[in-house]
Amino acid sequence: MRALHVESDFGRLTIIVADVCLVTSRMHVAIAKTANIAPESLHVCATHTHSATGCYWRGNLVERFMGPFDPEVYSQLVDQLAQVGLDASFNASAGRLSASSVRLSGASVNRREDEGAVDHTLTLLKFDVDEGSQPICVVSFGAHAVGGVELEPFTMTADYPGEVCRRLEACGYRPLFLLGAAAGTSPGWLNVSLDDHINRMGDAIQHGIERAEKQLTAIDGSTLRVRTHRLDASAKPCRILPEGTRHKALLDVLSWPVRALVDSMARQGFQDNQEMSLNFAQLGELALLGVPCEIGPGVSQALRDALVSAGCQFPLIVSMCNGYSGYAHLPCDYQHHLQLPPLKLYENAMSFAGWDFGRRIVSTARASPGLL
Repeated sequence: MRALHVESDFGRLTIIVADVCLVTSRMHVAIAKTANIAPESLHVCATHTHSATGCYWRGNLVERFMGPFDPEVYSQLVDQLAQVGLDASFNASAGRLSASSVRLSGASVNRREDEGAVDHTLTLLKFDVDEGSQPICVVSFGAHAVGGVELEPFTMTADYPGEVCRRLEACGYRPLFLLGAAAGTSPGWLNVSLDDHINRMGDAIQHGIERAEKQLTAIDGSTLRVRTHRLDASAKPCRILPEGTRHKALLDVLSWPVRALVDSMARQGFQDNQEMSLNFAQLGELALLGVPCEIGPGVSQALRDALVSAGCQFPLIVSMCNGYSGYAHLPCDYQHHLQLPPLKLYENAMSFAGWDFGRRIVSTARASPGLL
């Protein structure tokens, strides 16, 4: 668990990062209340490691994925994350912010389509604080943290985001890792051992960080502004097969049990995710946009383009922030039907808020006064 607190005359922002699979909006609200932080000023983000603590998301069907809901586990998580946020605000000191972005190829691949799009952007934020304090380093990159669950299913691990933070700590930084566009995106090197996979991901991202450090640009951090905008996120009927799929009508009938199961799971899951929003923070030319789902590269690029058009030089798009509503791709990304790999069908079904949710996220961002 790690946290960063930033404030200016215009607002304040606390970012808390947990090495867990996801954060529900219920957790976000509870953490804000426990820490006495305004919910709109708190971003609680998950690194999305699939090999970490569960048992904190309520619902008979979602508990098949996350483990039986345990009130004690839930309360401990809320209390510990709230304390991390409080510690960050209590220990805040003056600092200078710089940022950069580089393209990092090879560490992520599209798992839905051969040669499909991937958001290769690695963004680096560096806060140089008062003399005697370690600088803070925030890294954002998008790829599913599934090495643990795929290579050693019974191992608990922070996966490659934990390795990135470990290496930054060894270099004298206080690190945070923010997950970028991870939907439809697997990490590289899943055909080796878990240790080798994590080391190779760590090497690749470390080299990206080293390149980004050489391009850091000073940012005016005194102009922090924070905004939120409510998202229309509710459970929509499950869809699996795109239009044009051969024998689609028959396959839809045959897949009814799966669709009924996912529909029930989505309705249960949204009981803990009723207050979801886009979470926006701007510091000079840097814009951070937190989204409460797993966003695909198409959604990420559309949001990035919107932020750049609005004058933001360094757009940072973060998945798994302040809630969970499944996957979000652009509608066109669901329609390709020449090949139907299992992970594509899985993501299609697990798009709890509907196949147009990615488009609605982008439209909400573009239309929100003061958000961009």
